[in-house]
Amino acid sequence: MKTQEFIIYKDALISYLREFVKGLQKNAHLIEEALRKIPDETIEVLLQKVLEQEKAIPRLDMEVAEQEIAVNIQGRWQNFRDWFLGGANQESEVARILEITNEIIRKITRYAAQIAESRHSAANRK
Repeated sequence: MKTQEFIIYKDALISYLREFVKGLQKNAHLIEEALRKIPDETIEVLLQKVLEQEKAIPRLDMEVAEQEIAVNIQGRWQNFRDWFLGGANQESEVARILEITNEIIRKITRYAAQIAESRHSAANRK
């Protein structure tokens, strides 16, 4: 990537990541709190309704066992919870994404500073 293109790309990417992080920071704790407040009985009723809906979907050329559908739904729910709340001895994906995004912003900013510095030193040598 050419230097000028990188600078433009860097600005757009950092802007996008900042907006993403702001949205994540703003909403993640609300989602976490809501997930923690949902009683287990409500989750079971909800997952049962999702199972009923999935079973009602017509499928061509294959018969899917109810147990298979139930395991799939339960797995998706657990992944969703883990994404926001984390698992046993494991931080949430939200926390990891915030860390990774901040690191990416730092690296890109550092690279852009290095490019600007090398341009400045090249101009000084001329």
